[in-house]
Amino acid sequence: MEKIILYLTSLGLDTCWLGGTYTASCFTKALNLTENEKLVCVSPVGYRNPNKKGLVSYFMKRKRNEWAKNFFFEKGNQPMTEDKCDFFNKDIIEAIRWIPSGMNKQNYSVVFKDHTAHVFAGNSWGLCDGGIAMAHVEIACRSNGHNGHWERLEKPCEEVSKDWIYLASFVC
Repeated sequence: MEKIILYLTSLGLDTCWLGGTYTASCFTKALNLTENEKLVCVSPVGYRNPNKKGLVSYFMKRKRNEWAKNFFFEKGNQPMTEDKCDFFNKDIIEAIRWIPSGMNKQNYSVVFKDHTAHVFAGNSWGLCDGGIAMAHVEIACRSNGHNGHWERLEKPCEEVSKDWIYLASFVC
């Protein structure tokens, strides 16, 4: 979905991730979702009134965590630092760091090991953030010449938090 949102933005349209600030039951009924299916986010698309600042932007200031909170080197307990950047350079990490995030919580983690980026959601509420992070990992890597593919690995990396939910690994 993030790739679609980025494309719509490139066309000059405005979008906004909504995850919890909408009436899910309306969508559930309209989409004929079963009780096993869950809609966790939606995004309106259109043109913003240039003379009016949105209420959400008033309350949500776009701050981002330091690298040590979301990015790790080789293991889930070893924070990534600029001096450890090699294959995954500073531009790639910054492109991931500035993703849109539910309630500005940046509820995802990425562990960089060898030529692989392992993506985790912080918990079940972070699944949307984790999915957005996955899109930005792929886009940033490809734009830096690192072609790769997504895999679900049996044991992606060591010493990760028990609260993290493994999503997938981008293997270059």
